[in-house]
Amino acid sequence: MLFTRKPSNLYYNNLLRFSITKPADWVFQPQKNAPLFNFPRLEYTGGLKKILAQQLVPFVCFYKKHSHHDLPLPTVQCGCRLNHLPKDLSSEERMERLAEEVSRPLESCEILKTDPNFRVDGHPAMMIRMKFQVKNEQHTLDCLGRVIIIPWNDFLIVIGMTGAVSGKYRCEDEFKEILSSIRLNTKRSIILDYILRRC
Repeated sequence: MLFTRKPSNLYYNNLLRFSITKPADWVFQPQKNAPLFNFPRLEYTGGLKKILAQQLVPFVCFYKKHSHHDLPLPTVQCGCRLNHLPKDLSSEERMERLAEEVSRPLESCEILKTDPNFRVDGHPAMMIRMKFQVKNEQHTLDCLGRVIIIPWNDFLIVIGMTGAVSGKYRCEDEFKEILSSIRLNTKRSIILDYILRRC
């Protein structure tokens, strides 16, 4: 095991019944939309379904700090949206549609591998591996990305993992360990059922 699981390294989303553990030397980054997934009162949930129908909403992000400005920060970001894919698509057709959606906003994106039969915590998922570039103030950074898409109840949970193309900050072993830390609780939350009945 590459890192010790401590409560301070664990993120749990009660609405989605989803948890993920970060390495101890990685840092959680606050997400603007994260409060949408915490409901003090059920009547606040009406707008969430509409938002999730239109876009992917990030709910947790963490990264590994380093001081090399010519390399990307290894980063994991999790988000979700309502499952917008037609139910009659084959797994290969779903994979093709999602690979196109994921790669569209990225610069110089090259799909390296897709796997429509990936699994996360024993649940069916899809994986896209790709190279792409991002720009900061001084450099164009070459990145290696992995996107894992998990159909979960009526949602798609999307996990993006980005690191350097090679070297120490590729973080291949850390990403594998993070992925193996994910838990999906099959017991649906009362709040989730409430949201999906609305509208």
